[in-house]
Formats: sequence, C-alpha cells, structure tokens
Amino acid sequence: MTALREIDAPARSAELGGLVARELRERDLPGVREVRGAGLMVRYRTQSRVTPVIPGLAGRGVLALVAEKNGFLRLAAAADHHAGELRRLADAVEETLTMSTD
Repeated sequence: MTALREIDAPARSAELGGLVARELRERDLPGVREVRGAGLMVRYRTQSRVTPVIPGLAGRGVLALVAEKNGFLRLAAAADHHAGELRRLADAVEETLTMSTD
C-alpha cells in the first residue's frame, strides 16, 4: 500500500488509462467497435469473437482477459508503467488485430 501511495496510483491510473484509451481510439483498429474503461481497466469491443486474439497478445507480452459475454477484451496494465510502455501496449494490440484480419 505504501508503494501505491508513493506513486499516487489512483491519479496515475486515470492519466495512463486515458492515454491507452486515446491511443486505441485514434488508431482506427480493424474490427474494434468501441474502446472504454476507467483508469487502467481499458477494454475494447470487437465485431467478432475476442478469444482468438488472446494468444497473439500474450506473444507480445500483453495480459488480456476475455469478457466474451459482452464481446469485450480487457487489457491489464500496472500503475507503475510509464507512457512509453503503454504506447507499446497499444502497438501490440494494433499488430495483433491487424494480423488476425489478414
């Protein structure tokens, strides 16, 4: 808890989560219908099943959880990440989705 207080985790999560959501929205990703979330709990809704995307994301170091019932894929990121790492996360999502539609 001390470490989370030291980095002001709630404010940092809101800031960095907003960055990830913006990055994903601005990229016009193939098959993505919606990007939303709060803090670092960013998720996106696809036009097709999200389960097949998980191995591609995992291979790029991205932890993602499926909320298949709603057609969402949730991305997991830590509050101690920096902006460059989260941009790479968005890059990995874009690469994975682009390859899965080819």
